[in-house]
Amino acid sequence: MKVLVIGGGGREHAICWKLSKSPKVDELYCAPGNAGIAEVAKCVDIGVMDFEKMADFAKKEAFDLVVVGPDDPLAGGIVDVLEEKGLRVFGPRKNAAILEGSKAFSKDLMKKYESKNRGIRIIELDKSYQMCTKKEMYDYLIRVAKQPKKYTLTDVLLETMSIIAYKQPITKIEVEKIRGVKSDHAVNKLVEYGLVEEVGRLDAPGRPILFGTTEDFLRRFSVPSIDDLPSLNPEQLEHFKEEAEDEAKIRMDI
Repeated sequence: MKVLVIGGGGREHAICWKLSKSPKVDELYCAPGNAGIAEVAKCVDIGVMDFEKMADFAKKEAFDLVVVGPDDPLAGGIVDVLEEKGLRVFGPRKNAAILEGSKAFSKDLMKKYESKNRGIRIIELDKSYQMCTKKEMYDYLIRVAKQPKKYTLTDVLLETMSIIAYKQPITKIEVEKIRGVKSDHAVNKLVEYGLVEEVGRLDAPGRPILFGTTEDFLRRFSVPSIDDLPSLNPEQLEHFKEEAEDEAKIRMDI
């Protein structure tokens, strides 16, 4: 198979390196490429934004597959141009790539969907975008769909969830050390509610499970990303620590 990779950065270097290891790839080109890429692929001096020249070259060389890496040519519509030439291309078309490549376009689209005559909106969650129903439409939705299961977040669940949110990734044992009590039930409930999930294993004896918050956690608490969680000042942290220590002493006395 004859493959052309478009781009000249670290992402394209990694793609070329991996493709060069494939037994299915007989010839590998990169445009424009770089010195590092030249070690594994033949570089061609064509700019990533020179769509017509790139398309003519790809058509002339009869590539079996063209892989586009950089965001700018994707958002500019290079995939559409290449496909018009009858080439097989790996990469999103302009109308899809522009969401990722243009912040201004994405923000403008979000504003349009916030208009009163639309039932859905676009929200940003952890550097990605998601379409969801507006909360004002809830009463209409429950008329045609089963009412979603409601659950109550007790003080214990809120406390446990807060620890996981601010300390993630964290093991259940670490949660219990902070709370001073067993937390199996609380963690299991949060997992059941879809607010917490397993995110890996700690590299330690027994390889305990690491927990972190989910995308549903961000959505339900209207937080764009974990980095946007409210900051706790030192006085609050000290107060919480004293409360936890007092609670632990009371339990020990009992």
